[in-house]
Amino acid sequence: MDTKDKNNLLYVFLSQLGIGELAKVYAEENGIDNYQDAINEFKLMQKNIFDYIWEITEPDKKLSQHEIETTCAVYCFEHYQWINEIGLKALNSWLLWLCWHEGILKELQS
Repeated sequence: MDTKDKNNLLYVFLSQLGIGELAKVYAEENGIDNYQDAINEFKLMQKNIFDYIWEITEPDKKLSQHEIETTCAVYCFEHYQWINEIGLKALNSWLLWLCWHEGILKELQS
């Protein structure tokens, strides 16, 4: 699978917060044979990046949206050389939601 297809598949996969049904349809429509291997990699990627964020925020540090996005980008470019802006945007959207859900995302100051 080429880099473009992989990032597009990641985007579709995360558009449903990792449920995967649309990703399966996308893979079938675009002739991506090893789609399940990519999904498994995406799930591990999600776990790894969130575990990393969790570790640097323990026990009670919160990060701004910018800090989370920057940390995610640095981590991904180091560990997943195939990721591009499309994949990173999808991953950051998912990660920001999860960080908000887990109380790691700083509230905006007015």
